[in-house]
Amino acid sequence: MKFIGLLVLGILIGGAAAGGYAYPLLQEARQRITAAETSRDALGKTAEKQEEQLRGALAAKSSLEADVRESKAQLGQLQSALKEAKDQLGQLQAALKESKDELAQAQSAKEAAEEALAQAKKPQ
Repeated sequence: MKFIGLLVLGILIGGAAAGGYAYPLLQEARQRITAAETSRDALGKTAEKQEEQLRGALAAKSSLEADVRESKAQLGQLQSALKEAKDQLGQLQAALKESKDELAQAQSAKEAAEEALAQAKKPQ
């Protein structure tokens, strides 16, 4: 019986010693879990901020793309207006040349008429 008593006493002392060793391990594990949760929360907040920044950047990109489309449309309109203005300038230049030619013919006709008048006024 003595032997069994010593055996039970040995088991109790061994269990107490192992329990004393397990408690600091458990406490360290809890601290690590707390630190990991804190890190996870901070990472979640950082991810939310980055997502918000990404949404802002995407909104800015969409706005810029709309501005680019509008600018391209305006450029197309300006190019069309420029082509039309060039066509009108060409027509005006042709009309001016035609007017100059008609003026030259009119001056030639005037000179011919003045010469004919001068010939008619001469005594014969």
